[in-house]
Amino acid sequence: MKELVLADHLCLVENLKKSLAQQGKAELIETHISSVIVTDSWVYKLKKPVNLGFLDFSSLDKRHFYCDEEIRLNKRLSPGLYLDVLPISGSIQYPEINGPGQAIDYLVRMRPFAQQNQLDRLLQRHELDPRQMSEFARYIAEFHLSAAMAPDNSHFGTADAI
Repeated sequence: MKELVLADHLCLVENLKKSLAQQGKAELIETHISSVIVTDSWVYKLKKPVNLGFLDFSSLDKRHFYCDEEIRLNKRLSPGLYLDVLPISGSIQYPEINGPGQAIDYLVRMRPFAQQNQLDRLLQRHELDPRQMSEFARYIAEFHLSAAMAPDNSHFGTADAI
């Protein structure tokens, strides 16, 4: 099977969105590295087949790996939001999430959440008070204090690695 290019990805996403829209809402949100389809029941996030230097999603194996990494890393702060990684089978024209056959791509499945509850939007509406911000800051600080650290002799943090 040939690797997807961005044009293939866009076609796949559009056909996946059309298929999901038959069951209800299917809204597409694009970022520079992902295509996100929001339905009433689930959020499906596909990584674009791009290599931007600082990240490389150019192959099926890399997109699968980074979908798994997204779940592993983000479940730590949002365990009820990030669920699993599912294959997309079928074809670009007729994609099927978690269907039979060989995977043509992978996606991260998440639970939907009210976009109006994002911190940036709460802040714009002046709905965050100092107590909430302090609690949030404390939560993030405790998370970082308990996070695993690379040993002093590792290459992480070196000028070459950065």
